[in-house]
Amino acid sequence: MQGLARGVMAGMAGVLLAACADEPAPAKARPLPTVEVTGVREIERATTLSAIGTLRANESLMVRPEISARVVSLGFREGQPVRRGQLLVQLDDAQARADMASVEAALALARSELRRATALPADLIARHELERLQAQLAMQQAALARARAVLAKTRILAPFDGVAGLRLFSPGEVVQPGQDLFSLTALQPMKLDVPVPESRAGDVRVGQVVSATIAALPEAAVTGRVAAMEPALDAGSRALRLRVLIDNPGGRLQPGMTARISLATSAPVRVRVVPDQAVVPMGGHQVVFVLGEKNVATAVAVQPGLRVDGLTEIGDALALAAQVVVSGQNKLNKPSQPVRPIPFPAGGADVMP
Repeated sequence: MQGLARGVMAGMAGVLLAACADEPAPAKARPLPTVEVTGVREIERATTLSAIGTLRANESLMVRPEISARVVSLGFREGQPVRRGQLLVQLDDAQARADMASVEAALALARSELRRATALPADLIARHELERLQAQLAMQQAALARARAVLAKTRILAPFDGVAGLRLFSPGEVVQPGQDLFSLTALQPMKLDVPVPESRAGDVRVGQVVSATIAALPEAAVTGRVAAMEPALDAGSRALRLRVLIDNPGGRLQPGMTARISLATSAPVRVRVVPDQAVVPMGGHQVVFVLGEKNVATAVAVQPGLRVDGLTEIGDALALAAQVVVSGQNKLNKPSQPVRPIPFPAGGADVMP
């Protein structure tokens, strides 16, 4: 019996050892996700108003003749600048000069007849005859003014400084009144009409300096000023339209380009900001992961404001100097979880444009 007992005990011991050998080793703890963090900062930001519009020429017109005549000569070159008062097109003026000479002769005769009549004694000339001669002189003076006006229309002059467009006629051609000859465009300065919301209409005034960015020329930094404002809001959009004159150094700006203006409307304010990459979408909201006790990152909903130079306004949702996750949010799949934070190597300006 004792031998049997010893055998049973030995068998049980073997079974227990085999069972222990089959148990898996305890799993190693998963490492915490590494994220980069930085502090919420407070910086100074100018209170600005932004608006967008399309650039227009300061002045633009299609040059057209007022009389029918043959083109004798040109005083401009296509695509080249012209000055105000410069002769652009000379029309044949032979007929106009002949008409004026005829009127001048008739005027001289009318003056001579009136002079002789007024030199006669009053009883030798009828009153109605004297009145007729006076009316005849006035008519000839009016005819001379009309002849001079027609002669002046044979010289087409530039009404303002600008750039001449492409010719739509040829020298020697007989042009007709109202016929398109070429365009004339003034590009310095440029006009920009922009709408301002009703809520900000009281923040703008004539003479304010503005800065502008041009979508087609991102490297160009241009400035201008508010030249005029509509006296009333638009009935449909409830917006106030401003006319801004934008400097065009070098003539690089062209009509039709899109421009965004920015103008300071009040004293600078202090705002809290985080790097742009700290704000991420989650569950239909914009959130920032804030580092709390025991290095637990928790998602906090924010209302992003202006984004300028890599910084985003976040209002008062976060405490000043709170640590926020800037890089590594893709490793955070829960609204709150422990992390291993390391510093985010970034600086920044203390002033936000």
